[in-house]
Amino acid sequence: MPSEFPISIRAALEKAATLLGDSLLGLNYPNGGKDAVFAEANLIVYTAHALLSAERSFHCYAEPSHAGSKRIDLVAFDGETAVAVEAKKFGNVAYGSLAILSDIDRLRGFRPSLSPSADDSPVEEWWANAANRWGVIHVGSHGGDKVRDAWQATTIESARTALDGRLAARGARRTATVQADNTAMLAVLNKLDSMADTSRGVFQICPGNRWRQCEDAYLLWAGFRLT
Repeated sequence: MPSEFPISIRAALEKAATLLGDSLLGLNYPNGGKDAVFAEANLIVYTAHALLSAERSFHCYAEPSHAGSKRIDLVAFDGETAVAVEAKKFGNVAYGSLAILSDIDRLRGFRPSLSPSADDSPVEEWWANAANRWGVIHVGSHGGDKVRDAWQATTIESARTALDGRLAARGARRTATVQADNTAMLAVLNKLDSMADTSRGVFQICPGNRWRQCEDAYLLWAGFRLT
């Protein structure tokens, strides 16, 4: 893992995964009995909490305006490091992966649209002046261990091998669906690996064997430097 990715952000993502898992277990997954991954908003809630309670606390704001397009999920700043965050979910791995490809491009072009001061004095351009700027994609995944293994694989070849194992496990009935999942997810991993100063990893959220039709839940994350 490249050393440049801030330890404080990585630690916040790990804490967010742990706290969300504790709550899913403590509240018995209040999702109405649906066979579906939890809502993306939960990732933002717990990530913001973890950043706010970091050793060097971040200021956090959900749904900030993007100067170039629609809003993003979360922005945070600790006086030195700025981070822009988008959350997604796997459930449907192909659909989620296509959305992630779009999110990566939006984060790479992100500039917050700041409100002007009442007296027309200059507004501090904290994003532009930050010493470091990072984009983060994180994904709540019920896609199973093969998806987890592919996400944290160190090469595209080993990621493809993991996803091929998923294809074999799912059987012929779902071959077309799983092939679409695999193709889209490999496109995400290829894009991330083509960018400079990119890190990705996995934290467990909670085991799924307590509930029907749920696989283990993982937080898949990727961080990349923004210019």
